[in-house]
Amino acid sequence: MERVAIHYAEPETFAEIPVDPALATLDRSDRKFVAVAMASLLSPPIVFSIERGWWRHEVALAAHGVATTSLCPQHQPRQR
Repeated sequence: MERVAIHYAEPETFAEIPVDPALATLDRSDRKFVAVAMASLLSPPIVFSIERGWWRHEVALAAHGVATTSLCPQHQPRQR
C-alpha cells in the first residue's frame, strides 16, 4: 500500500495534474483520482464503470502516464 499527498492548486484542481487543454473538461469531482494516480510511484490505473467522462479523457490521460480501465467496456459510447 502507498500513501500519496496531493495538493490543491487553483480552484477545483490539483498541482499534480498538468495544465493541458485536453484535460480542462475533466469533471471536477474526478480530478482527485487523477492527482492521486499521477502522484503515485506505483502508477495505478483509474478503474471506472460506465461514466462517459473517463472515456472522453482516456487518450489525454494516457499521454500523461495515467491508464484507465473500464469494468463495462460494452457500454462505451460510440465515437461520432
